[in-house]
Amino acid sequence: MEKNVIKLSTLKLNERNPRKISDRAMEKLCKSIKRDPKFMEMRPIIVDKNNVIVGGNQRYKALVKLGRKEIPTSWVYTAKDLTSAQRKRFILVDNAPEGMAGYWDFDILQEDYKLLDLENVGFEFPEKIDFEKEWGGMPEFEQEKFEGYKTLIVRFLTREDYQKFTKLISQKLTDKTKAIWYPEQDFDQTGRDIEYAIES
Repeated sequence: MEKNVIKLSTLKLNERNPRKISDRAMEKLCKSIKRDPKFMEMRPIIVDKNNVIVGGNQRYKALVKLGRKEIPTSWVYTAKDLTSAQRKRFILVDNAPEGMAGYWDFDILQEDYKLLDLENVGFEFPEKIDFEKEWGGMPEFEQEKFEGYKTLIVRFLTREDYQKFTKLISQKLTDKTKAIWYPEQDFDQTGRDIEYAIES
């Protein structure tokens, strides 16, 4: 074996890895690695002192799927000094659950990237809805548009900030709440009861 390469078979998948991806996402990952192998040096597979992968299990699977038997040593980093607690935390941080590693600024994405570029690196967007097809044959009706004076999107960096906000406005919200009226409203313009906290 060459000095600057490592056999994939010497690395071990983390059987307790909590992060899973779909077959479609795996195909995109394979294409990404094939297109930009240099990125593997910039974000290497992380293994512990026992060669168990703590960061990069999906990249490892993608490399196997691509038929790789060996990879450059620069694509692997050994974190020898992790304590057991640090190892468990790193597995979570590396997988970056929503809210732990920030959020996307979609205005910047829209301005700086083409949609195709984003899709090629793994972004997934909901399919466009053909409303004419979806609503074809439905009876026509008119509904008075009532959106209120102003709509404002509020984002929270932490759950604690979210909880402070609910106390501030004195409204009961849940994780499914998508929109509210302020102050609370329990009826619409037709007089019918409505839920002021919209959930899905």
